[in-house]
Amino acid sequence: MVLKMLESGESHPAGCACDEVAGGSMLAVDEAIQRAWNLAEPVKETELVGLQHVHGRVLARTVHASAAMPFFDNSAMDGFAVRLADFSADGSTVLPIDGETAAGGSGAADLEPGTCRRIFTGAAVPGGTDAVVPLEQVRAHSGSVEFHSIPAKGSNIRRAGGDIPRNAVLVSSGTRLNVRHAGLLAANGYSAVNVVRRPRVGVFSTGDELLEPGSLRQPGKLFDCNRPMLLMALEAAGCETVDLGSIEDSADATRRFLIEQSDRFDLLVSSGSVSVGARDFLKSAFLSAGGTIDNWRVAVKPGKPVMTGRIGRTVFLGLPGNPYAAWIGMHLVGRPITGRLSGGKCPQRTTLKAVAGNLIAHKRGREEYVPVRAEFSGSQIVLHRIGNGGSASLYAACQGDGIAIIAADGGDVDAGAAIDFLPFEEGAFQ
Repeated sequence: MVLKMLESGESHPAGCACDEVAGGSMLAVDEAIQRAWNLAEPVKETELVGLQHVHGRVLARTVHASAAMPFFDNSAMDGFAVRLADFSADGSTVLPIDGETAAGGSGAADLEPGTCRRIFTGAAVPGGTDAVVPLEQVRAHSGSVEFHSIPAKGSNIRRAGGDIPRNAVLVSSGTRLNVRHAGLLAANGYSAVNVVRRPRVGVFSTGDELLEPGSLRQPGKLFDCNRPMLLMALEAAGCETVDLGSIEDSADATRRFLIEQSDRFDLLVSSGSVSVGARDFLKSAFLSAGGTIDNWRVAVKPGKPVMTGRIGRTVFLGLPGNPYAAWIGMHLVGRPITGRLSGGKCPQRTTLKAVAGNLIAHKRGREEYVPVRAEFSGSQIVLHRIGNGGSASLYAACQGDGIAIIAADGGDVDAGAAIDFLPFEEGAFQ
């Protein structure tokens, strides 16, 4: 749904002028996500990386099994390898032990008729073996074993090729790798794989009011919290980041900075100066530097002014200056861009079903992201709003368990009404 809007990026209580219809249109969140995805192009360069370093990297080429797995018949248990022909009809049988086979051995000689062999988990079963009887199901003596039942043919034997056939796809290209993939690849003999080069991302802030965290406080100044937050988010998304610092509130300085940085990166990310206030120079400077704007208004609260475009070959993402709004914009619009650049799949917004524990006021027009605390009532998740909805602070988000999402066309959410929930522990907003 396309909605009209004012061009202010501030977060205000429901009923304020910022939610009125005026001058231009906003993209619905889903459309903004898809357009951000379409704006980027996958990085083409690849590199060979050892398995211990591939967590979060995107696989560039599909990997196939070079051989069937398991490579050989092996025992699934500690026990005794036996031939079924040696068992009496009622299963009561005593067989002499002809030796033992441990993991790492070749299986040695075939199992002779009328004998059994001690075998350990993972060891190659000797030729002629029909089954492995677990240690706890027999009575072992000094040189023989007493069996009490006839085992099923093939029991406790992992047959060669029974898990993975030769040439089977182990991991498909475009997969974002994690520890289970590394384990599977290592088990099949791979020590390194080809992954997409990390997208190179430059991050900068705008604003004369900004101080570096760790410096002395000064009157009228604020510490720049957006840049460290965005750098961390981009690193977590598998990007190679460069901290470009902050630039002054000047149209000319912003234009010169953008010209200098264009084509150095796959993605440039800024925070602040993206609205239309008297000191918001980013849009005009971006255009005068040769950039093209794809969109700069999203029907989301907080974070309405989120600018996307291109300057040279570089994708550009301009986020609001208010920290909570910048965080939401990075999650909603930044993740599709970084996912596309790294050759991965477009991220899906997967929510849990919950109910509101108290009234959550909402004015129709923008999809709203509300920090909440969650509690369980039986099998039901009950959400309680935290904070007053301002976009200038991350405090409420850091006290909460996740984010409640209120649809753009919905009104107030009454206590007990259904509501969508993105929990932090599921990784949605980590």
